[in-house]
Amino acid sequence: MKDLSKWWAGSILNLADFYGSNIKDGLSIAQIQKNAEKFGKNTFTELKPASTFSLLIEGLKSPMMILLLSIAVVSLIFSKPLEATVMVFVVLAYIFIELINKARTDRTLKQLKALTQPKSIVIRIGKNRK
Repeated sequence: MKDLSKWWAGSILNLADFYGSNIKDGLSIAQIQKNAEKFGKNTFTELKPASTFSLLIEGLKSPMMILLLSIAVVSLIFSKPLEATVMVFVVLAYIFIELINKARTDRTLKQLKALTQPKSIVIRIGKNRK
């Protein structure tokens, strides 16, 4: 099997042969190191939650927030402080709600991750390992 574009369509033996593995004995230490160099470590990358500051900046960059802040500046220029205050309040309320939603989402994803820790059994040098 030279092409892995349809790896699910081939046999397990062809797939094991492609990776230089033996189904009965699994991978040797040398093969593990070689595959780690070729394909990278067999781990999931941990995504860190976005910082509050970055979420704040991201919220301010949205076109609607830029428009509302621009209207607030124009209102101040034309001596309409009440309208400017309302626009700034709307922007702050939007950003506050976005921060709360993001915090809830991060907390939920953290709880889901704790429930679904991936485990696999592999064969290494003829022995099953987790």
